[in-house]
Amino acid sequence: MSTFSYDKIGQYGSEVVAKIVADKGVVKAKDGKNYTIDISRSSTFAKFKSFVDKGQFQKLQTWLKTNQFEVLSPRARTAKFAELGWTEIEKSVFSSKSIKIETAQQEKISLLIIKNVLGDDTKTWKSFADMFNAKDSAIF
Repeated sequence: MSTFSYDKIGQYGSEVVAKIVADKGVVKAKDGKNYTIDISRSSTFAKFKSFVDKGQFQKLQTWLKTNQFEVLSPRARTAKFAELGWTEIEKSVFSSKSIKIETAQQEKISLLIIKNVLGDDTKTWKSFADMFNAKDSAIF
């Protein structure tokens, strides 16, 4: 499982806030389980959100090292997860910012790349993005 480091707060802070708010406080932790954190106005999360909304990521980075999110549920949990810190949040939920494509498309792309690298009878592309987005691309 992949977790956040403190230097990623500026990169992921807004996305984390939006997802936690949308999911009504449910967060996936590094142990693979979902926890519901307190997102009320007086919670640690509210303070975290305030820092993010103001773009105060340097202050937030220092503040988060000594403050953790209060876990409301599940009640039956290990003592380690009585609170949830920034470095205990599962990052993979937030880090898939790439284009989502089906397996068949991935296979076609791989074959085209191999053909382009090894063959000399195919069109030369300046970048993967150009090949992927071309109207006459064989990917689709």
